[in-house]
Amino acid sequence: MFILLCLTFVLSSTTGKTNSRLMNNTRFKIINGQILDIQHRPFMASIHFGSNFICGGTIMSASWVLTAQHCIHPNEKIMHYYNVRAGSIYYYKGYMHHLSRVTRLNPKNRLEGKGIPRNDVILIKVTPQFQFSSTIRPAKMPKVNDVIPEILWVSGWGITEYKVSLHYLLKLVSCVFLSN
Repeated sequence: MFILLCLTFVLSSTTGKTNSRLMNNTRFKIINGQILDIQHRPFMASIHFGSNFICGGTIMSASWVLTAQHCIHPNEKIMHYYNVRAGSIYYYKGYMHHLSRVTRLNPKNRLEGKGIPRNDVILIKVTPQFQFSSTIRPAKMPKVNDVIPEILWVSGWGITEYKVSLHYLLKLVSCVFLSN
């Protein structure tokens, strides 16, 4: 279940700033994706440092967002510069929330080969709490016995093509699930 949760998160969040080797690799992009209505992905949130988009995240509850640990700087003194937006397909729009707490699930996170982080998961607490609506809702988590479908839907903001600037609209694409 935890692996599925992490896979769901990683696939639903596209990073705006990351290792350049990853950005040039089409495996980490929403290629040929389609623009969608936020009501189809109301759990998506965009994470910003100041006015700069950093990463996507997944709304887990009224107060918590799951994202990649490498998206949040370890120095908690600068936490007040971060904000989270939700409720829009545009990463720069939506209701703004501020970080009030960070829970590092894997404080000894390390990079694997090719700069890919291992155990790259973090929970961030926001204030004020999310007000749930048709455009802001927590992600529905699978149950223990749920079967993973062969086709998964991946959504996110970010680089969509090689050497192309960040795409500001939330996009969706299907991919095939590969079991380990």
